[in-house]
Amino acid sequence: MKKQMDKQEQQMEDRKQLIKERLEFNEAKRELEELKGPSHDHIEHPGSTCIACKMSPIKGYKFDCSKCKVSFCEACAMNEEKHDPEHVLTMYKRPFVEKPKPKAAAVKPKEKAKEQTKQLAVKVISDGNYKGHAMIVGQNKFFTQTITIQNTSDFEWPARSIVIANTYEGSLFKMKDKVILKRLSVGESTRVTLRIKAPEQEGLYTGMFKIIFNDSDGVKHFSANQNCPKVKI
Repeated sequence: MKKQMDKQEQQMEDRKQLIKERLEFNEAKRELEELKGPSHDHIEHPGSTCIACKMSPIKGYKFDCSKCKVSFCEACAMNEEKHDPEHVLTMYKRPFVEKPKPKAAAVKPKEKAKEQTKQLAVKVISDGNYKGHAMIVGQNKFFTQTITIQNTSDFEWPARSIVIANTYEGSLFKMKDKVILKRLSVGESTRVTLRIKAPEQEGLYTGMFKIIFNDSDGVKHFSANQNCPKVKI
């Protein structure tokens, strides 16, 4: 008799606990409904399907399980029998739309700039101390020649213009390039000393040189070939 009474009391306690849990669930559900506010069933999540009830596309709020890589509608997400309650669900109120990546601006290949050139005018106004006579030097010897050049262009030559030496006629007559350190205004002249190495072959030679420089705009200026004083080997 006592066992039967204990059993009935236990059943009564179980029933009370069940009723309590249902009340708590309904209260939680009611609070959720209040939090949700107006219906959102009109919202659709294109391309989604509820793994439990097969709703496609999912309407209302969508819940994703990052662990199972599946989606649920709201009703199935609230049902613990449909999914492991220990798994965290992410709620989406609006459809997830991936923003298109901005297109990278097309990079045009750099066009190789055409080299701009401009001819400058120069005049040899003096042959130094030789006054038109040939200078006599030994074979394969180093010597110097001093010439006076004048800027006959219509623009100023910048400092560090370069005297470019050419080979002498018919030989490998070597002349080292010379840098003009100062600026030359229009009509101004300057003396330039050239260091030269004579060839091994005997003969009468006339050397040549030209003036060259690049201005601040990248334009390359150059003169025509100019004659140096004659040299006799």
